[in-house]
Amino acid sequence: MNTATQDPAVVQQILMEITIDAPRERVWKALVEETGAWWHKDFYTGRDPVGFHMQPKLGGWIFEDWGGGEGAIWGTVIGVRAPEMLQAVGDSGPDYGGPNRGMMSWDLTPSGDDDAATVVRFRHALHGSVAPGTVDSLDGGWRLLFETCLKAYVETGTRPAAADADAGPCEA
Repeated sequence: MNTATQDPAVVQQILMEITIDAPRERVWKALVEETGAWWHKDFYTGRDPVGFHMQPKLGGWIFEDWGGGEGAIWGTVIGVRAPEMLQAVGDSGPDYGGPNRGMMSWDLTPSGDDDAATVVRFRHALHGSVAPGTVDSLDGGWRLLFETCLKAYVETGTRPAAADADAGPCEA
């Protein structure tokens, strides 16, 4: 039996802003060069991941490395202006709340009298079919990754324990 369904396309956005007590260059370096050091272990889609990487160049990938040439691409970089901005697009299939296309952007702005802090503005816009609960799940996940894991890693140099006891430590 064949069944055809038609879901209306929607646009949903996740917006967040966090302040990290470190200069913009340090936050940028942690975001794009040290991603695997703060990326939460439960956010990998593969069973035995080797690492998580961001390639801050046009056409670069944001991806999970499973070793041996295997992995999963989360997005392709479509805009970069180091250390200020990174933009990427990526597709999600039905297993991850789609099918939809996601556009992600990170904007880093110096803050404070001596630029000793950085405001990170993150936006993830989804267009297409977005399954119920997907936006809430992504919002919670991105908040854990950036507000808990990245922020603490940059400010203290450690992989912090997650705020959500069920999530476990922010370890690769």
